[in-house]
Amino acid sequence: MKKILVTVIAGVAFTLGVITTSGFIAGRETEKIREMDYPRLEAAIAKMQDAVDYMENAPNDFGGHKAVALRDTRQAIVSLKLAIDYRTGQNLNAKN
Repeated sequence: MKKILVTVIAGVAFTLGVITTSGFIAGRETEKIREMDYPRLEAAIAKMQDAVDYMENAPNDFGGHKAVALRDTRQAIVSLKLAIDYRTGQNLNAKN
């Protein structure tokens, strides 16, 4: 009985390991494909994220425009990610 239980547990652990590893590898491959398909859009997203990071840490409010600029840039990032996801047929979370 113990032998059967150990065999079943080992089988389940192996299966879960394969599923988890496959999902991780598939996620990394999806990201690589996405970057290869639209490198200019991915570069734009990276630059906009850099601008958001800079403005969040900037000491002044840019003449009162900082909050609106941050909001609009964050929304532009989300919109570009959604556009890329649509074109590549992916169902990714836009918050990434």
